[in-house]
Amino acid sequence: MPIFIFTMSQLTEIDLNSWSRKEHFNFFNEFAQPYFNVCVSLNMKLLYQYCKSHSISFSSAYVHALGQAINDYEPMRMRIKDNKPVICETVEQSIVTLADDETFRFVTLSTEMTLEDFDKMLKIQKSVVHNEALFSERVTTNEKRLDVSHVSILPWLNFSAFSHATNFGKSAGIPKCVFGRYNAETGLTPLSIDVHHALMDGLHVANFVDKLQKKLDEIRVND
Repeated sequence: MPIFIFTMSQLTEIDLNSWSRKEHFNFFNEFAQPYFNVCVSLNMKLLYQYCKSHSISFSSAYVHALGQAINDYEPMRMRIKDNKPVICETVEQSIVTLADDETFRFVTLSTEMTLEDFDKMLKIQKSVVHNEALFSERVTTNEKRLDVSHVSILPWLNFSAFSHATNFGKSAGIPKCVFGRYNAETGLTPLSIDVHHALMDGLHVANFVDKLQKKLDEIRVND
């Protein structure tokens, strides 16, 4: 059985007094529900064709691209710890995966590896966690981490709006990303992105989406 080794990322505190978002942070950090949501459509036709021709899981490929884009864009690595803004050195993906009994489990995995290796490792971890309890010791330990982003995949739905279940209280600012159903005719896939308004604005989300789309397109360059 694989051994999962988790290495917590280094957190660097942001100097609030010299940060241009000081007032924005203090304002939105007091909100009962400080997240805002954006739904966009990503062009994944090139990625889909690549995965088909190389026998790679399509969902593995776009989750891998998502993780790399997050690690390349600092605002998506910002979190809130002890009511202060911090930056994670690196971020892993906490991925919701469906077990055979149609209940979900969690896999946490780094994207700092090749797509092929990520695809293989994700399949191995899924085979293990699907036989665990939802809140296993591994999951309980991972729940305390800030250096993750939350990723879900709904391949059955083509949505244009999305909302999450919310446990009101102080939030760590972890982004939540949900992929929807791929449209083979248009090559488009919906993506819902929830981010903490104390850490990011709409401009930052737009910049991130541009970076993610480039990651999705780059696969043909590397082939």
